[in-house]
Amino acid sequence: MKYTIDPKFPTRAMTAREENLIDHIASQTLFLEQELFFNIDSLLSHTSLVLSGERKTRMDVPDPDEIRREIEQLGQLSESIIEDAERERPEQPDFDPEDPDHLSSRPEQNQTIVGTLSDQKKVLERILASASVPVPVPLLGGFGKDAGGRNVVVLYVDNIDAAAGGDPAKAMSLMAYTLVHEYWHSFFHDTGIGTNPTFSCAEEPMAEFGALVTLGHALGSCNPSSPVYADLDGTLMLAIGEVRSKQKSVGFAAAYGFGYYLYDKHLKEAEFLLASYANISRLINPGAAESRIYRYLVYPAYPVNEKNAFCQLVKLISAAKLHGITTSGLCSVLHCKVKQSRLDVFLDALAAGLPRLTNAQIKNAATLYFAMRQHPEVRFTYTKNDGSIRNATGTLMNDLLDPPTTSSATYKGYPDTIVSQYYYDIDSNGWRQFRYDRLLNIGSNIKLTVVP
Repeated sequence: MKYTIDPKFPTRAMTAREENLIDHIASQTLFLEQELFFNIDSLLSHTSLVLSGERKTRMDVPDPDEIRREIEQLGQLSESIIEDAERERPEQPDFDPEDPDHLSSRPEQNQTIVGTLSDQKKVLERILASASVPVPVPLLGGFGKDAGGRNVVVLYVDNIDAAAGGDPAKAMSLMAYTLVHEYWHSFFHDTGIGTNPTFSCAEEPMAEFGALVTLGHALGSCNPSSPVYADLDGTLMLAIGEVRSKQKSVGFAAAYGFGYYLYDKHLKEAEFLLASYANISRLINPGAAESRIYRYLVYPAYPVNEKNAFCQLVKLISAAKLHGITTSGLCSVLHCKVKQSRLDVFLDALAAGLPRLTNAQIKNAATLYFAMRQHPEVRFTYTKNDGSIRNATGTLMNDLLDPPTTSSATYKGYPDTIVSQYYYDIDSNGWRQFRYDRLLNIGSNIKLTVVP
């Protein structure tokens, strides 16, 4: 592993065992959706690694004046959510419960969200009223820019060793886990478009999620007889424990703990979530309503309702993605990427459905599905039950919001057979469904790339 020692705060070099473990992790390639892959060796081309003995710290809660402002903002945010819900109460004229192609949207859990915001406000009030002074938290690593504007990941080795309590194996695992976490920040920073500052309440749990996924992938790809296997296993177990322990924190670290929820409950969607976030991380507007709501669902205390927090995270990712495409005009070609194994399972499920699809229909169906998974606006045409033609613009980027289901067959995951597909219709602002044997055509601008 190529690195330099900080001349201002010199520290020890990596041990041979540490370097062997990190070299193995760095060589792993994690394929994602949307033509992306995460590989630390490739990130080293534009992100340098520095080992530092600096005893750097951070505060896990803001200063009292900022807390007072946040308490006021929380009250205003709750009122605006209630007012918005009242305005949206009338039934939408577009909704027709008798239309078999329509799936009614489940109402947002506004009351639950407002209750959570009220609880978070009380936590901030307790922090403000507390006579104790917040204790600085030692930093184990950081991502930023050096004097020349080059990306740099810093490992605070003396802090890592202190946190390990003199245990060399623990220090090695902490170093590897921290390095992967910080390189995910580098990946997010350089992958997508946008210039907004990092929205830490979203980025930190995503970096924790990415680190756990990467370590799990490295362990799963490693031969159990390899000398590095035991160190990988220990590092993953330590990383899981570290991220889970942050769920008990009060302050900014609570949001980090949300990364374990993503790993525990949404590991199957890791490729999609990490790729989606990477593409829009610097398009997120921290001042937007969906961002402010999400922030206070995961901070200053770990969310009681994790599912609400997850739904809000996906909403802000979708909103930023849609805004980026609308303002930048980058979507003349919809580039999609899918692993061969995933495509094969999908094609087999399509072929097993009744009525039988033609080869052209199967190809269009698979291309459309993965395009809607990776883009917020995809055009296609199908025949409705009444024989009329629908020119649709749809997406599945928000299907992780646990969309509503009816007695009609819907597609979620990979069932044995696939006959129909729900999708979110952009023009109608609601869920619709079509049968794959009635799919007429898809946009000619979709480019599907299959990877091993």
